[in-house]
Amino acid sequence: MILQARKSNSKTLGLFGPASIITGVSSFAFHASYTYAFQIFDYIGMFCFVNLAIVVNFRRSNTITAHNQHKIYWLLVVGFTILVPLLGYYNIKYQLLVFAQVIYTLYQEIRLNIRSKQRSITPNYSYYLFGLLFLSLGTLCSALDASRIWCDPSNHLYNGHALWHILTAIALFR
Repeated sequence: MILQARKSNSKTLGLFGPASIITGVSSFAFHASYTYAFQIFDYIGMFCFVNLAIVVNFRRSNTITAHNQHKIYWLLVVGFTILVPLLGYYNIKYQLLVFAQVIYTLYQEIRLNIRSKQRSITPNYSYYLFGLLFLSLGTLCSALDASRIWCDPSNHLYNGHALWHILTAIALFR
């Protein structure tokens, strides 16, 4: 992503590479330690990536300006991070936060797609659909893991959670 951003000279695309690296490093730290503190760090990484997509879509829809996009981005990341321990305290599954953000991002994309058709703009969605397919498959594997249908803690390579990491990494590849 970083190399592609340099080739295209896109500042927006340039933000996704670092967000992906933060997501990977924070996930690695959590899985290596398996502690609650690093689990929150893991969610910060996911919030960095998902909220970047949300803020970019806010920009694309002219809901926010370039001037305030960074402030809104960090408010979302910090706000959702604060929700993790709060929801955990009340025994509410905070994993739903990321799921809700992904659903909201899809909603934004659908609205933007409808708007572009009204303006006779035909964007190329092939990369987006490729990513969406692998993100959806990864989410299915994660749900199977979380529901303990496909969860084998003794096998770190072949279980729903491991496949979730692989499939969502593929989703980011294109």
